[in-house]
Amino acid sequence: MNLNLFLCTALLLLLTGCLSLEQPAVNIDYYQIEYAPVNPSASEQLDTVLGIRRFTIATAYDHDRMVYKEGAFERQTYYYHRWITNPAEMIRDALIKDLQHAGHYRAVVPVPGPTAWDYEVQGYVREVCENDLGQNWESVVDLDITFIRTPQETSKRRVLFQKNYRASAACKGKDPKAVVAAMSTAMQEISAVLQTDIYKAIQGDLKANVEKDVKEEVKEEVKEEVKEEDVKEEGVKETKDAGNAIR
Repeated sequence: MNLNLFLCTALLLLLTGCLSLEQPAVNIDYYQIEYAPVNPSASEQLDTVLGIRRFTIATAYDHDRMVYKEGAFERQTYYYHRWITNPAEMIRDALIKDLQHAGHYRAVVPVPGPTAWDYEVQGYVREVCENDLGQNWESVVDLDITFIRTPQETSKRRVLFQKNYRASAACKGKDPKAVVAAMSTAMQEISAVLQTDIYKAIQGDLKANVEKDVKEEVKEEVKEEVKEEDVKEEGVKETKDAGNAIR
């Protein structure tokens, strides 16, 4: 009798919704790097299209978890605090935004894509991490960039530079939001230096190509002059030979 009463009570609770078997939803906060666009000074807009290829990233950071380290050789991740997307994509998107906003090029496009590009940025994210080793927290961004001339003629493709960009910024608090704010500051610093390096590399490459074209034109002109001289000398020789034959 008591067993029947218990079963009836349990059934009633289930039917009325007082007893729920569902687990409460987990609340996860998502973050994104954000900062004011960086716009280094430049003397002129360059008539080139700049392509930004998808960045690769070290395996330890190839996910949406925010990574932090509290001791040597240790890495931990937050569960309830995550990046809105993979850090490699987030960093690439920030650079595309900065390069487009600067207006130093005819176009800045993600590659591969439908638009042909003259120069290409390739990136590898070594580290994007919260560092708690010292008394204060800091955020670190460590990025390798390879910059390549990529015209349609494969024979003219060339690596213009390969360089490491690393920046850190102190966190103003000890919480994920302060970590992201510091990460944004570090990324802003890298973007400013990288944009300057890219502009100077393209400017120097275009100048070198113009000088090369001028040298080629001079060589062609010299060749034509030599040919003309040879023709003249051949004509003089034929005239002399004809005169000797008449005599």
